[in-house]
Amino acid sequence: MIRLGYHGSAEVAQRIVRLAGPGHADVRTSPYDIADPFRGLYDSRHDVVIVKFSLREPDLACSRTLTYDDRAAVVGAGHPLAGRASVSIEELADYDAFRCPGSLPGYVWDEVVPRAPRPGGRSTAGIRSPTSPP
Repeated sequence: MIRLGYHGSAEVAQRIVRLAGPGHADVRTSPYDIADPFRGLYDSRHDVVIVKFSLREPDLACSRTLTYDDRAAVVGAGHPLAGRASVSIEELADYDAFRCPGSLPGYVWDEVVPRAPRPGGRSTAGIRSPTSPP
C-alpha cells in the first residue's frame, strides 16, 4: 500500500493514481495541512505527497511534474471581483491578503503568492492572519 498525501482537491490525487495505470489500486489518499506540508513524510503518515510548488528541502526528492492544476482567486459573492472570468495579480493587489500559514516554507509562499512589488509596482493593500475574518 502507498499512502499518498495531497492538499486541495482529492480529484487531482485520484487523477494521478489513475495515470499510474492498472495495478496501482492499493493507494490510500489523505489530505495534509498546507501549514506544514512535509510533516506527513517526516512522521511516516505519508509515503509520498503531491505538491504544487518547487521543492528545496535537501532531505526530500521530487519527481518530474505529473499534472497541472489551475489557480483561482476565491472571494465572497459580494466582492467587487466576484463573477469575473479572470483576475490578474495586479487587480488582486488592491485588496487585503493573508499571511503565510503555519510553518509553510517561505520559498513556497513566495512562489504561490508573489512578493511585492506586484506588476506595475504596486504592493498588496494589507496583510492579516489567515484566522482573522475580513
